Amino acid sequence: MELLNKQPTTKLPAEWFTGDAWADVIHRGEEPSRARANVVRFAPGARTAWHSHGLGQAL
Repeated sequence: MELLNKQPTTKLPAEWFTGDAWADVIHRGEEPSRARANVVRFAPGARTAWHSHGLGQAL
């Protein structure tokens, strides 16, 4: 297991959310993987806006 330094919290694009949302990456796959896991936090009243992912998305 490789331990990585914590990446800075990222404010997510306003076009993806109504209200403010932030993400912390907890896993980023190495090539050729595109796997990624994030912890997403929402400000009170914020929610996900509909959007799509060009290469697909699994939840």
